[in-house]
Amino acid sequence: MSDMVAAMLEGETEKAKEINIRLYSLFEAMFFETNPIPVKKAAEMMGLSSGRVRLPLGALSKANVAKLLKKVLEGLEMIARA
Repeated sequence: MSDMVAAMLEGETEKAKEINIRLYSLFEAMFFETNPIPVKKAAEMMGLSSGRVRLPLGALSKANVAKLLKKVLEGLEMIARA
């Protein structure tokens, strides 16, 4: 994300566009369920936080974790493949 912003600030719009396209699946994954649930789960999967959310929010559904968020993070090499 910071590379994309830096590219835009430097006037490298094509580079920024390429980064945006590469990260688009991640952007979509962050809204599979109510925000910030997917963001917290992604951070947990990357070892950055506990992934807990406060009530009234609940955990990310197992279906979205397994087939969507995990697949996206692995594809972007943000987590190791299982």
